[in-house]
Amino acid sequence: MKRLLVLLVLGVVFAQLSISSVSLSDQSFSPGSSGYLTITIANIGQSSLSAVSVKAEFPPGVVGGGEQFVGIIESGGSATLSFPFKVEDANKGVSVVRIRVSGSDGSETFIRRSSVALSIVDEPKFSVHLDRSTIESGDSVQIVVKNNGGPAKNVFLSIVNSSVSFAQEDRLFLGDVEGEKAVEATLLASQEGAQKMLLKIEYENEIGESKFYTTAVDLRVKPTLPSISLLQKDPIKTKQTATVRFELDNRGEDKEDVRLIFSNLSVEGGNEVVLGKVPARTKKEFSVKVINPDLPPGTFLMPLKVRWVEKGIEKESLLSVPLEILSDTEVGIFIEGKPTPFMKGERHTLSVLVANKGSYTIDSVSVRVDSEDLELLELSNEQHIGSLEKDDFSTVQFDVMPKKEGATSLQITVNYRDGDGRWKTAKVEKTIVVRPSPTNNFNPLPYLIGAVVGGVAVFLYRRK
Repeated sequence: MKRLLVLLVLGVVFAQLSISSVSLSDQSFSPGSSGYLTITIANIGQSSLSAVSVKAEFPPGVVGGGEQFVGIIESGGSATLSFPFKVEDANKGVSVVRIRVSGSDGSETFIRRSSVALSIVDEPKFSVHLDRSTIESGDSVQIVVKNNGGPAKNVFLSIVNSSVSFAQEDRLFLGDVEGEKAVEATLLASQEGAQKMLLKIEYENEIGESKFYTTAVDLRVKPTLPSISLLQKDPIKTKQTATVRFELDNRGEDKEDVRLIFSNLSVEGGNEVVLGKVPARTKKEFSVKVINPDLPPGTFLMPLKVRWVEKGIEKESLLSVPLEILSDTEVGIFIEGKPTPFMKGERHTLSVLVANKGSYTIDSVSVRVDSEDLELLELSNEQHIGSLEKDDFSTVQFDVMPKKEGATSLQITVNYRDGDGRWKTAKVEKTIVVRPSPTNNFNPLPYLIGAVVGGVAVFLYRRK
């Protein structure tokens, strides 16, 4: 029973002072480097501790350590201490830093010991450069990795930033690097101009610890002249579904699995069109059904993404394709004459109504009337309307006189400028029927003869 009581007392005494944590500022240290040992201690007993001190003992060749005095730590309190050190002429490998913590509650002195492993390694010292700093996306370059430090094993090289990547794999394996090692790689760049290519080197040092090192390399990506272009072969009329031919011009190498991703243009079957293989320096014509293109008339640049495989490498280019969009402009032309019917030699008013049946405003609208069988009683055979909004109409009038009887033809010509600024002409042929002029059937000769005869009769009667 007495022995059990002693063990319990010793357990309480041992638990009075605690080393909460011990850590080093790095995983390993190379000769000449400096670091910190951080120790946290705590009083987990019921009474305060005084004369608390912490002693750190480093292995030979490492300068630092010694003893630091904390003083009093109340019950439940803690203290954190830092011991700076420098590795000078220490043996490489794993050494031990020994730690001793002591304190007293006035009647008893408590001691706690611990240790931490200190890895002393001759770390690699990497530098990286390219055989050339100006490239085009898809170029092959030689990446030279130089190690002026300790040995590096199982070295992998990867690119961290998203604007540049390796073409075929995420990481390149270099193996063991002592001195200098070069590796060939194809670089793909999604951003043009000057930039930093951030490289990550993962390796194992001489004691087998996995570590990494990052460095930046200056890189300038030249604008790539696209080897692919697209030409529109058929007109596209706004808001009208139609099949349109395009021609793809491949001025470069053989391209496999060519795919076009249209934007701002709805294509039947989805906006991705698969063309398959397009041999080097050839043109390929294809047709797509464009669905109700809601685009204003005129010429605009359509962004077009092109993807393909060239020499086993997936590539992508963004083209700006000029598209010509024609207006759906249509005008209606109607005529009316007053008075009717048309009579030869009589004056009539010919009204011409022009209606805009398209989706966009037309302007500079003019109307001209031409006919060899009508005499135009105006200074000019052309009159101007101006602008017509969508679904709008306007009427102009001409005074005319038919010159002959029967079927008379006339041509109405409407000139206007449509929504895309193009001049357009609409013509219609109209036929009107001209009737003879009204005849006067009154003949004064019979009445004159009658009057003469009557006068003679009266004269003879009076002589009797």
